[in-house]
Amino acid sequence: MRYLANHIACFKQQHKPTLPNTLAHKKAKEVNNYWAPGCKAKMAEICKLLTADPKLQPSNMTKEEKELVIKELENHHKQKLTGARVSNCAAMIDYLHTVQHAQQLYNGLEYQMGIIGFGLFSCTHATNTAIPTFVESKQALDFITDQFDTTLPELSNEFELWACTKGAKPGDRLHELQKECARMIADGLNTALGWPNGQMNYKNYDLANRQCYGIHPRGWPKGVDFKAPSRITHIKEIHSLYNSLKLKECVWAPMSEAEISKLTDSIKEKPVKTWKTQSDQGKTHKKSRKHVRNENQENEDPNANTASKPPKT
Repeated sequence: MRYLANHIACFKQQHKPTLPNTLAHKKAKEVNNYWAPGCKAKMAEICKLLTADPKLQPSNMTKEEKELVIKELENHHKQKLTGARVSNCAAMIDYLHTVQHAQQLYNGLEYQMGIIGFGLFSCTHATNTAIPTFVESKQALDFITDQFDTTLPELSNEFELWACTKGAKPGDRLHELQKECARMIADGLNTALGWPNGQMNYKNYDLANRQCYGIHPRGWPKGVDFKAPSRITHIKEIHSLYNSLKLKECVWAPMSEAEISKLTDSIKEKPVKTWKTQSDQGKTHKKSRKHVRNENQENEDPNANTASKPPKT
């Protein structure tokens, strides 16, 4: 009983795709591709067909083929998370199931750990038919009504209005994508460093960021030059960078000791920029006439001119 109370949790991280799972998924796509729901082969039948297929045996596959199969399953998972639904009905069912699952997680937090909270859900487009809703645990939304003197329907409507205007993701405009990419890069840098004062220096990146902080972004999209998002003027390149940052494919990661030593050696090998010295360095310079005139005016007695003037009658 003590083991169950201390070691079992309802929150589990998803493991990465394994080779047996990827092979079973590939075989299921081949077998059930043209079958209607209810007529598709079951997993036991798929496993039998998989063992009888010599092409999908791990011993007969090269390392590149195994990596390609795993990559296909990862892309399939990403498409299920970010891809559009077939119809509005399917999207609404997915929305309701997700909200119900979130409500169960909130209840689990309350029952197991004594933590309460609330969450608001709304669409991000005016033509979306999803109804704003909320989840809570142990009447946590009473905090809103007690402290801010508003009702839950008013709060839901205001949140929907905000989400459809300011909370929406940037469109296809270049400057919006540039701002969003710059914001995500800065937020990722501050999160990796652990303080909100990290600054991105693209001109002196190796010295000011990599050597100073010891981190650099991994997963920068191929075909996109590493420079400030405001200087990326091609719409396809900025879209590629935005998607990589949004899907967490491009993240800040610490550098290894080998990378740091290699960077230090490359910085030492760079020629030091020397400034030209003036030809009259160390010599005294003559003061200009304007400077001498100003000094003479400051040294003059301010009452000298007023005393020579006759008094007014």
